[in-house]
Amino acid sequence: LTLFVPRDLVSPVWSATIALTIYTSAVLAEILRAGILAIPRGEVDAARSLALTYVQTMRLIVLPQAFSRMMPALVSQLITLVKDTSLASIAAVSELAGYARSIHSFYGNPAETYFVIACIYFTINYTLSRIARRLELRRAKEPPVELPAELTAAEPQAPA
Repeated sequence: LTLFVPRDLVSPVWSATIALTIYTSAVLAEILRAGILAIPRGEVDAARSLALTYVQTMRLIVLPQAFSRMMPALVSQLITLVKDTSLASIAAVSELAGYARSIHSFYGNPAETYFVIACIYFTINYTLSRIARRLELRRAKEPPVELPAELTAAEPQAPA
């Protein structure tokens, strides 16, 4: 955004914030869409047959299931956002890397400063990655939805 708008109109901080907000919003919208579409159509039909409204169906049936399916992708996007904020420091945004530059120039210890910053980034991203992995494993351990025997037996057989 700073490439297209003069610095007099928008500061680099706001530029990076707007760019990351637009990008992350688009990715989160796609994650949400995919999570909702991952719910079997039969779940929605069953809820509608119980006379639930569209809003009730989404709130009580679809979104709780979709949210559990979306959680690993949401955490992964959070990790990406943490990494992208450090890239925004190139555009002169004061954040962790920016503070590291000022600390090492003041104290004259770049190796130690950047080592600590690397450890902080590693700790944040490793923790988020472990959370995402744990959520994926928990999701994989959930038993698949099974139809009762009466429903599977009542399905019409394909002609041979």
